[in-house]
Amino acid sequence: MKTKLSIDGTKFLINGSLTYSEYPDCPEKYKGLLMNARFIQGVFDDKMEPERFNRFGKKFEAGKNTEDLCQALSQWYEKGLRAFTVGLQGGGPCYTVNSQTIDNNPFSPDGTSIESEYLDRLKKIILAADEAGMIVIVSYFYGAQSRFLKDDLSVIRAVKTASNWLRDEKFTNVIIEIANEHNVEENKLHPILFDGKGIAELIRIAQRESGGLPVGCSTTGHYFSNDIGNASDVIIIHGNNMSRQMFYNHIQEAKAIKPARPIICNEDSQALAEMQVEDRIVKAHNKLSESVKQCRKTYFIWDSNIFLSFVKEIKYFASLNLITEDDVAHLKDELYQLLSVMETLSVKGEFSEGRKVSFYLSNIDFEATYTYIEKQDYQVSLLRVYSINSMDSQSPQICQIQRNWIQSLKRHSTLISESGEAQRIEFLQKQRTVIDTL
Repeated sequence: MKTKLSIDGTKFLINGSLTYSEYPDCPEKYKGLLMNARFIQGVFDDKMEPERFNRFGKKFEAGKNTEDLCQALSQWYEKGLRAFTVGLQGGGPCYTVNSQTIDNNPFSPDGTSIESEYLDRLKKIILAADEAGMIVIVSYFYGAQSRFLKDDLSVIRAVKTASNWLRDEKFTNVIIEIANEHNVEENKLHPILFDGKGIAELIRIAQRESGGLPVGCSTTGHYFSNDIGNASDVIIIHGNNMSRQMFYNHIQEAKAIKPARPIICNEDSQALAEMQVEDRIVKAHNKLSESVKQCRKTYFIWDSNIFLSFVKEIKYFASLNLITEDDVAHLKDELYQLLSVMETLSVKGEFSEGRKVSFYLSNIDFEATYTYIEKQDYQVSLLRVYSINSMDSQSPQICQIQRNWIQSLKRHSTLISESGEAQRIEFLQKQRTVIDTL
């Protein structure tokens, strides 16, 4: 093994040096930290219906999935990543498939064996990480998959089996995570997994059976167990559904454990409220918005479902608990504000600077967003698809095609700014009704 992890107080060392010491300009407060990512599905497979995971024109293959991860590790290292989590039982895939319908469990029901295919894939990942100079956080259990283990005794055996394998392979770049968020509802099936004292016992078993590898266990956000903290070599926390202040307070709970242990977060908050937009992006957006208002003439063509698409997406992410009720309320208010601005502009027919703006209502629905900009000897066309990705071109031919298409849409659409009052009122009322459903 080329990569050896060690711990000195609250600091992580790789091959005897504090992490990030190789960067001359690295501030001292960052040295010894373990920046990591969640590659939880690195050894994933599904015995139920694997074809469900055919995505992006590719057939899902467990071996290829692992190989792709291994190939990418050097690039992650170059960007500063020094560790990542891989789960023997994986995690929640894609948020589009019910975890209860997946069989991604490599343990036998009695916990005495692990499927060799999973171990082979995990070994490839650990060795690739070793080559790259990285640490692998090996997570044993995931709530939705723990149902495949017979009882508490089977859980204990599974911990021993996995830990013995890591010991026998003589890995030196591994941290063990007993379970991903042990206190989730699904783990109530096994009291030893759900209870903090039970996890503390499993940690001690893993420490002994692995030959002394560092061990910890994560919990859901807001919850901290002193029993687990005191038993752990590494305190593993999650930031789910917490504000920055809440997360700070959570970290202070972990720091209160004596003697002090190193702390890692291997799953951060997914809450929309935690998303921070850099000032440079805000400034760039404001600059773009102001530039649009300087155009001599601006035309907007909308389809009748423009707000329905927003609302459907908000409801979808809310159903996955990726945004909170407060987030939904804020987004609802912003949609009302947007609609109010649209109403004001469509009545006036101009921006505040006096530049002309016209709004048209299309008789067909759009599957993409089309933009064409023309100024003196400059022209550019933009095509935006799937809400995120966009393409632009300054090719005269492509621009002309885009221009013709937009002009065609305009001819077959209804003008609702300045004129077309009845259609405008009907359109705006329909959008308010859609927003009201949030």
